[in-house]
Amino acid sequence: MHDLRTMPRRLRGWLVAAAALVAIGVLPLGAPSPTGAQNGTPSADASPVAGETIGLTRAAPAAIGQETIGGGYGVTVLEVRTEPSEPPIENAELVLVRVRARNTTDNDAPIQIGPGNFGMTSTGYRLDPAQPGPGPAPMLDGQLFANGETEGWLVLFGLKGETDRELVVLPGAGTDSALVRYLALEDGASIGPAFEASAAGPNATPSAVGLTQNAPVPVDQVGCNANFGFSVDQLIGGEEATALLKGATKFNPDPLPANRHAVVLLSVFYIGDDEGPVTVDPTDFSLIGNGNIRYVQAALVPPAPALGYRLYRGGAVGGWLAFEIQINDTDLSLVYDPADGNEAEVRYLALPIPDPATTTPGAAETETAAENLTPAGTPVAVSVPGAPGIALDLVLSACGRGPRVTSAP
Repeated sequence: MHDLRTMPRRLRGWLVAAAALVAIGVLPLGAPSPTGAQNGTPSADASPVAGETIGLTRAAPAAIGQETIGGGYGVTVLEVRTEPSEPPIENAELVLVRVRARNTTDNDAPIQIGPGNFGMTSTGYRLDPAQPGPGPAPMLDGQLFANGETEGWLVLFGLKGETDRELVVLPGAGTDSALVRYLALEDGASIGPAFEASAAGPNATPSAVGLTQNAPVPVDQVGCNANFGFSVDQLIGGEEATALLKGATKFNPDPLPANRHAVVLLSVFYIGDDEGPVTVDPTDFSLIGNGNIRYVQAALVPPAPALGYRLYRGGAVGGWLAFEIQINDTDLSLVYDPADGNEAEVRYLALPIPDPATTTPGAAETETAAENLTPAGTPVAVSVPGAPGIALDLVLSACGRGPRVTSAP
């Protein structure tokens, strides 16, 4: 042990001051030095916090009352209520979820937490987005600083009959799957795969039908590529299409004198190899006819439900697309051409007759189209998915995928 009398005066002063602080308990004897975990960066030997290992998959979500942590968000489901939607929406119901949320980081910048960071999934294999409201007070929406905590309600819409509902936490932009977390909204919720891997293995060779405009997928057949199955369920054109668009919103304009409206009801199934969710983007679809003009989505609000959703593997959604095309353009095909430019994914799907240029749909066809609207053709302010027009089993068979998992709906 060193003799204080032989030490430099300044060093003796430091040691005496430190000894005094230890004696009065200000500086604990053997206190650890600051680590990265205290300033926002985890230390190399830090053990995972319990919540970081909970709710990582849809098969094993966090239970009601149990916290899951990911991407700086700590979330706990406290209460779940199911109520009829107001106004009533056919086959849909309101799911109200009260949650506790906290910022688990030590960073100076706050995190945004609100409806945009949450969704809901179920045996429908979709990602239903949380709605901005209205809902019970207080709604969950705001900013949380380091270690801040709040409680509030989320408003979601789901389809009746679907089970194993789970809340999906989407930190930040919600695009990093490693940060996504799942919380059960009912006891025992667990979502397994919708269908088994094909005997042909991952990336099974997709159907070669529908690769060109001159040889589109025939009417009443399923179109397939490596990621999606497509079914054109209905085409309505002319005055009937305009009437449907006016029913969606009075602000939809009339077509130009040399043009007409055409609306297409399409079912899309995600059958790719990744679990997802992947986005069904309506802007990836266009129309083409014998005039060789590519008609993109017009500045029109489609009838509800409009096509566009995020799907997990095995999920499906049905919805409308709206176009304005030239009157004399016939032999129309719907084109799927993804924005990423992957030409192998492009598919052409023949549209059902009667062609909107020459005839109008019969009463039965018009009635069927009306059934896909909300009551009285009123627009829906919330995002409610449309049911697909055909069963997943038919799509899996046509696209060489499956078989269906027995426990899946």
